[in-house]
Amino acid sequence: MDAHTLRFMGGYSWKDDNSESMNMENRDFSYDNFLWNNIGNGGYLQKGEATMGSGKSLSKLIGVFGRINYNWNDIIMGAASLRYEGSTKFGPNNKWGYFPAVSLAIEVANMPFMASQKEWINSLKPRVSYGITGRAGSSYQSQTTYSSGNFYLMDGEWMTTFGPARNPNPDIGWEKGITTNIGFDFEVFGRLRGSMEYFDRRSKDLLYNYTAPQPPMIYNNITVNIGTTVNTGFELNLNADTIVTKNLTRIPVLSTLQGKPNLPNYQTMYIRNPILNYIVQVVDIFSVWKRVGKLVISTDMNMQVLMKKDIY
Repeated sequence: MDAHTLRFMGGYSWKDDNSESMNMENRDFSYDNFLWNNIGNGGYLQKGEATMGSGKSLSKLIGVFGRINYNWNDIIMGAASLRYEGSTKFGPNNKWGYFPAVSLAIEVANMPFMASQKEWINSLKPRVSYGITGRAGSSYQSQTTYSSGNFYLMDGEWMTTFGPARNPNPDIGWEKGITTNIGFDFEVFGRLRGSMEYFDRRSKDLLYNYTAPQPPMIYNNITVNIGTTVNTGFELNLNADTIVTKNLTRIPVLSTLQGKPNLPNYQTMYIRNPILNYIVQVVDIFSVWKRVGKLVISTDMNMQVLMKKDIY
């Protein structure tokens, strides 16, 4: 059992982001050398045309993770990990996500039958790995937020109006990156080494800002999880210690990457508007017409709404 090595690792992470901003704008300065250090001296302030603004954004990212590493006699090496992560940037039903990863490698050069070849074969290692990662995007896309609008004169005083700042999507969730790698590493003569690898990289449930129908939406765009991109290909790396002296090691490197991106069909997506309590449908990119309740929507290949028709 001494040849077997098993290691465990676990942890907890907490990330609290607090972002604050402030801006001021003034123009028509009589003297520019003060730059922003005398911003109140501009003529726009006297005209009532200077502007200012401020903002604050909060978000939290919490994760629980664990990893297991296994090694048998430096021949079979494997690892498995799992991360359970939650973000306040998502809707109430999609805040948490599971992100697993596994890998396995076999060092053929360390097997007993390869002992006689050790002088020139240093490493022959096929490997495979699979993993899922998550991307969170921007804050408050799932919530109804409000911002100030125009000023109106009421009872002799100028009053500021407030209204919804965006189309919220309470069903927004994690964007996932899914990666599969199948490769082979080698080293011979102690100087020549390289790797060959096939990769499959997919982005699933993409977070993207799409055109939204008006009505029932307030604004003409909304952030949704929709669609998948795929990038597959082969990668080759080769390097060698061609000149080795006491003070110099020259290592020329050859690297090539051949990939093929692909955009599969977008999935059908339903969006619930919590302000108007109305459900609309973002149709897949190959659909021409879709009927949702009493609203008919037509889209082009890029998910842009070409026509909508109210059939009440």
